[in-house]
Amino acid sequence: MDKNELIMHLIMEELRNKRLIYSLEDMGFDCSMYTMNISTTIIQLAGYELDDDLLEWYHELIDNALKEMDIWNMHEKIRKSAAWIFMQMEEKKQALKLAGLAKI
Repeated sequence: MDKNELIMHLIMEELRNKRLIYSLEDMGFDCSMYTMNISTTIIQLAGYELDDDLLEWYHELIDNALKEMDIWNMHEKIRKSAAWIFMQMEEKKQALKLAGLAKI
């Protein structure tokens, strides 16, 4: 598995985990201790220097992807959403490089 495949796999696992956590929380369970917290690992594997703004941006991508998922399309959406998030991360990296603002 190359680095990009690993990043995609981790994004998919984070989407699965957060979908489960959010569903259980909607039923009234406190699941905060069961969150995987692999966002920083994903961001650093993607080649970014971690900062709070980047982490917040990444979490927004994850949350927006989860809004479109339901039980009927979850498997397909997880794969597509992970690919979309990965592409967004790559585009942001290129934009930061071109602007000379890269913290990579």
